[in-house]
Amino acid sequence: MTVPSTTVVHAGVLLADARETPRAQQSLLIEEGRITSVAPGFVAAPPGAAVVDLRDKFVLPGLIDCHVHLTAQL
Repeated sequence: MTVPSTTVVHAGVLLADARETPRAQQSLLIEEGRITSVAPGFVAAPPGAAVVDLRDKFVLPGLIDCHVHLTAQL
């Protein structure tokens, strides 16, 4: 199975920069694992690109969940 090198994410609400106001209905173009552009609206994907439909989600690119509970069983 080959993984597309280009992905379009349709975001219902996008917070790309914590210093800015979240923006509604945005599309992210991801090429080779990096966001290369953000466009208003839900744009058509280029031929062969994967599409991730998050039109009803709040999207935070780059957010990594580093929360963990460590327990010791002695």
